[in-house]
Amino acid sequence: ALLLGVTGVGYLIFVASISANITVTPRVQPVNGVFTLTAKPGIKEMDVNGPAVPAGVLSSTQSGTQQGAATGVSGCVLQIFECKQTVSYADVDNISNKIIPGLKKHIVQDLRTQVSTAGGTMVGNIFYPDPNISSDPPPHTVNPTVSVTVSLQGSVEYVKTSDVRSLASTLLKHKLKQNYELIDNTMQIGQPVIRGVDQKGNVTIAIAAAGMSDYRISPGEQMDIKNHIKGKTIQEARAIIAK
Repeated sequence: ALLLGVTGVGYLIFVASISANITVTPRVQPVNGVFTLTAKPGIKEMDVNGPAVPAGVLSSTQSGTQQGAATGVSGCVLQIFECKQTVSYADVDNISNKIIPGLKKHIVQDLRTQVSTAGGTMVGNIFYPDPNISSDPPPHTVNPTVSVTVSLQGSVEYVKTSDVRSLASTLLKHKLKQNYELIDNTMQIGQPVIRGVDQKGNVTIAIAAAGMSDYRISPGEQMDIKNHIKGKTIQEARAIIAK
């Protein structure tokens, strides 16, 4: 009887001491979207509710000088005799039109360098106001040649790539279902695409983002699972966990 009693107690202690480590792999599902942002020159911080990011403005000024022949005439007698070679407005226009394309090329190169240094992305087109043109000597001056100097400024908006990526990441997380979290190392963000610019300089940008998300099991849910499967057979426990 004593032996039977000891054996029975030992069995109960053995059963009570049985435990198992169970690993539950959370559900994983993709999340993606194409988000429309606005780059605004008038704001200083990222606006999630907009959604909007600050837009900066960079500028570059380039100058160039070129000499050409004066093709105008003045002081003619009977419109034929004693005509003098004279600088005309057409001469200044023709020479300045030859200078401007080269200046624009240098401006584009300089602005791209500035944007890259700032860690940004150029948005919209480069804006060129009217150039500053001067000639030596001025028009209507009797002279066989004329030297034309053109000063041209170009400006462009840009956004910091880090701002755009950060906002796209935040908007992507807003699409997650309840209790899901984004797996950061799976996130992919595309290149911003310019959709348009309004009269105020606000630039509409579209950007795609995607990633994988997994369900996060809360401590309360873990305890609930433990309580439900306690004392169950393996088959029963698996059915409860699956549910």
